[in-house]
Amino acid sequence: MSTRNESKRLFSLDARLMVAALALTMSTTVTSGESAEPRHVRLVVTDTGQYILSGKPVALANLRVQLRELKSSGRPIDLHVTGSSKVEYKYVLPAMQIAQEEGLAKAAVVMSPPSAPGSSASPSSK
Repeated sequence: MSTRNESKRLFSLDARLMVAALALTMSTTVTSGESAEPRHVRLVVTDTGQYILSGKPVALANLRVQLRELKSSGRPIDLHVTGSSKVEYKYVLPAMQIAQEEGLAKAAVVMSPPSAPGSSASPSSK
């Protein structure tokens, strides 16, 4: 009996997620005939907490304004937040919160994996 109730709960959750995903997709659809091709924007977060948006340094206090300017083009924005594996989450979280508050439909954190010991050495130097 608990299996039946559990499967109903899971189905209900799946249905809600599908509706939420559909709503998000519909809200970002371009209807004016413009190209719906998203603009890929890269935000680098350095190990020391500095931000570089599309190759230009930006203070966290100005990030919101910069994202609004990018959005003003009317083209969907895909924000890729990148950094090394050493970046502390306390630097990444504020940037992601600002992106969410500014209504960016797609924002992803893409961190580079830690390098293996000795990986910087070329095979010929061994």
